[in-house]
Amino acid sequence: QCGKGGFSSDIRTAAAAPCTADVDATGYALMALQALGGHADVIKHAASWLAAKRAANGSWTAQGGPDIDSTALATVGLHIAGRSTTKSLAWLKRQQVTTGPTVGAGAERGALKYFGKFDPASSIKGTSDGVLGLTLQSLATLSVKGASKSLPVLALDKATLSHPTVKRGSAEKVTGTGFAAKERVFVTVGSEQVGRHMANKDGTLVFRFTMPGGLSSGQHTVKLTGHRSDLASKVSVTVK
Repeated sequence: QCGKGGFSSDIRTAAAAPCTADVDATGYALMALQALGGHADVIKHAASWLAAKRAANGSWTAQGGPDIDSTALATVGLHIAGRSTTKSLAWLKRQQVTTGPTVGAGAERGALKYFGKFDPASSIKGTSDGVLGLTLQSLATLSVKGASKSLPVLALDKATLSHPTVKRGSAEKVTGTGFAAKERVFVTVGSEQVGRHMANKDGTLVFRFTMPGGLSSGQHTVKLTGHRSDLASKVSVTVK
């Protein structure tokens, strides 16, 4: 630990050796101290250094810009010390990719951006560290508690219809996002399949169809289901 509270990633061989603190090392050190228990004064000193290095938008800078990895690790560090993480959590959430395919080739939806954009290589580590920050869990405490194999890989956004209220036999357009690139998607209204269409390379489906003439008046569900991913997106429609 350096004099101002941050930790250095370099091993010091002498007390008089220079000590250059960095955000990542400090975040990891706070996780280790949490696992050990105690050390309240050391943790408090390190958290004060982290808080002083935080930008106004809640992020921490490393490698020339606002950094996902560093921000996630530092956010956990502040949480361990009982400091506010509201701004940092908000910044981390804004870095998540919310468009494009969820699964399969070219999947990026759900990942965290690296320096403001998705990068297949850098976003892997950024997202792994980002999970710690988003869950406020350290490497010592993160677990699968609360997880379920029955949950989808990533819940798709609600589908959208061109008209929320329709007549039987009318033309309608439904849009869904987050499917695998070029995935075949089945479209059903209630229990009746009205067609199937291929999502584009970005995992978006736009499908035009005719409302079945045999539908009863009232509310029905339009459901889009990916053939390969088995992910589904739904939207309600009222038939008059």
